[in-house]
Amino acid sequence: TPEKSNPDIYFYPFPEGRPHETKSETLIYMEKQRRRPNVLTFAIMDLKSGDLAGIVALGCDPLQATLDVKFLGVKVIPKFRSSYVFTHTSYLLLSYALNPKTEGGLGVVRVGWRTPPANVPSQRAAEKLGFSREGIMRCYEVFQDQGEASLYHDTSRVPDGTGRVTEDGVVYSMTCFDWLAGGKREALEAKLSIKKSQE
Repeated sequence: TPEKSNPDIYFYPFPEGRPHETKSETLIYMEKQRRRPNVLTFAIMDLKSGDLAGIVALGCDPLQATLDVKFLGVKVIPKFRSSYVFTHTSYLLLSYALNPKTEGGLGVVRVGWRTPPANVPSQRAAEKLGFSREGIMRCYEVFQDQGEASLYHDTSRVPDGTGRVTEDGVVYSMTCFDWLAGGKREALEAKLSIKKSQE
């Protein structure tokens, strides 16, 4: 089937240690994400073709006192990788989050980016956008052991007999100071101009 011939389209996170194998599984996952009260999921649409190019979300901790959000579940469908899609999407999302309310933004103070230490492409993507690496947060996530629970296999079993595993996270951030006064917005806009001239 077409779905089986290009399984990478059907996105992570990996339920029970495997990618989604069908479009239906992907849509169920996206609907579950949409219903989470602390996650705002966006479809990435290619305006030229009208095709779905990927998904991305902003998430927050409702109990956290600081006004910040995190990039979550960034996934670009393979045929749109190495194109304008990722950079344009990220610029729009950063603008939406970090621009002042007077400019139509949310006015948050920090956008975070977290990825497993072994996911080097994700780290490069964050750096390409101008995010600053803050370091490795140990035991960033904890979940029940499901065998192949992590794509990157850099998890550690909690030594208490509960069957839980933890995963470290490389943490990046973009703050309102970086975006509004530190030149990050202008630097990303310059990249967009270059890409537009190359199209």
